[in-house]
Amino acid sequence: MEKATSVGDNTWLIDIYMGDIPGFAAVYALQGEEGVALVDAGVSKSRARIIEGLREAGISKEEVLYIIVTHIHLDHAGGAGYLLQDLPNAKVVMAENRMEELMQPERLVKSARRALGAVFGMYGDLIPIDRSRMLGVKEPMELDIGGRALRVFPTPGHAASHICVEDRTESMLFCGDALGMYLAEEGKVIPTTPPPDFDLEKQRQTLEALAGLDCGRTCFTHYGCAGNCSDLARASLHALEVMVETVKEGMHKDRDPQSMAEELMQIMEIESPYGILMFSSMSLVSVNGLMLYFRK
Repeated sequence: MEKATSVGDNTWLIDIYMGDIPGFAAVYALQGEEGVALVDAGVSKSRARIIEGLREAGISKEEVLYIIVTHIHLDHAGGAGYLLQDLPNAKVVMAENRMEELMQPERLVKSARRALGAVFGMYGDLIPIDRSRMLGVKEPMELDIGGRALRVFPTPGHAASHICVEDRTESMLFCGDALGMYLAEEGKVIPTTPPPDFDLEKQRQTLEALAGLDCGRTCFTHYGCAGNCSDLARASLHALEVMVETVKEGMHKDRDPQSMAEELMQIMEIESPYGILMFSSMSLVSVNGLMLYFRK
């Protein structure tokens, strides 16, 4: 079973088989002349698969210098502390304003359990990360892994802690969940709006900013690489407004969240088995996130 797939020059997608499902969540490995950066850390249970994916890509544990956590949701940050045990030279790069939550993750795990409900079992747990192995992002910053210029910059909305990675050398954007999920079979991008700290206005601003970014390839944690960032950001913004109106109308009519999630499936015209699996895993969570935002 292939664990590392080339998606560009010295760039690999590692499928973490989250929940034992192929094509559900990815970690990306970006190799430069002087080291490697990982984008996202998967869940706690994906540690061995990520290490094996690096080996398959010809990357040694010592080469990894950065684990860039796009945000602190457990499917992106859960594996970070575990990976540090295997990667002796790596530091976790993340939003400075949320570093404390990975240093002392107990409250974060409890919050995730409440927000995710029945699907929490797919996400695993967290172990604390020492401050000495963390690098905070407060404003756009550059990471140099040797001949490959990476710009890491805040993109709040989906989560207050969200950051993206622009690979200026290869014209690629690693967007985490900033654009949402990419359903390759249907060529659609669907935003995800989970509780507890989804912010609609900041998400709109982030999508508008990403629509002005000139990157030829866009790589999603959920899942895979697609085309131009600008087009995908505009498509995500349009889908977001559809979701907003659907949930607003549903709340006005006092409808239950599950019925709104099912309506969104029909409105978005998601029909492929993979698309249904992906969207159904997050649609109710997204509806709950929007409802919480509107009630604040």
